[in-house]
Order: sequence, then C-alpha cells, then structure tokens
Amino acid sequence: RKIEALDDQVAATPCDIFVNSLSQLNIARKVSWFTSMFALVIGALGIMNTMAMSVFERRGEIASLRAMGWTKARVAQLILSESLALSMAGAALGIVVGLSATVVLTYWHRTSGLIQGGISLLAIGEAVGITLAMAIIGAAHPIYRCANLPIADTLRGN
Repeated sequence: RKIEALDDQVAATPCDIFVNSLSQLNIARKVSWFTSMFALVIGALGIMNTMAMSVFERRGEIASLRAMGWTKARVAQLILSESLALSMAGAALGIVVGLSATVVLTYWHRTSGLIQGGISLLAIGEAVGITLAMAIIGAAHPIYRCANLPIADTLRGN
C-alpha cells in the first residue's frame, strides 16, 4: 500500500501472490511432483522385486523353518524386517548423499547464488516415513506368497 501510494502508475503485488501466479513455477511444481511419484513407484517396485527374489531363492529355507514350527506370522515378520532394514539402509545413504550434495552446491562458486543450504528436518522425517511405507508395501506381495508356500512341495523342490 505504501509503494502504491507513492505513485499511481505502480502496482505492488505481494510476493506469495506473484509467485503463485507464475505459470512456469506451477508447471515446475507439477513436474516435480510427477517425478517424485514416479521415483516412489520405481522404489516400491525395486523393494518388491528384491524381496520377491529373496523369498524365491530362499523358499527351501523358509519351508524348512515352517516345517520346524515357525508360524506364518513369524516368517512374515522375518521378511518384513529384512525389507525395513534394506529400506532404512537406503534412506540413510540417500540422506547422507542428499545433505552432502546440498552443502557442496551451496558453497560451490557456480551455484552458490542458486542453491540455498536450508535443510528441513521435516522433509527428512517425511522421507523416512515414505521409505518405511514403501518397505511395507514392497514386502506385502512376497509375504503373501511366502505365507502360502506349500511346505511339502517346496521341500521336495517343486
């Protein structure tokens, strides 16, 4: 209002309204969300594939455990814990690489004006939460398949 009062020809727009009205930024946000969702789906499929291959390669071991008295729930817990451990290791590595890249790009002379080194603990927490969800989703099919393995046929090698 003070700026507009100085001159009739000047129209001042608040920063948040200006930024939200830029179509380039809106497109960039949508592309960013699409890329993130695509990466999440690929990550979940990667975890599911890894766990499915682990279950497939170890079906004899799993059938032996079941024959020795392990319940389906205990086998499912084993597979889920492996999936969570794999995902948390990936999350830890991703956080270290992401934080390192942010710091390097913040202080590199070519990008120091473009990248700001603000690191959000909320974003890191959200990433860890998403990683845990992906681990559970990625392990769901292998757990279901493993729980329904016929013990006798599997031990025979069928």
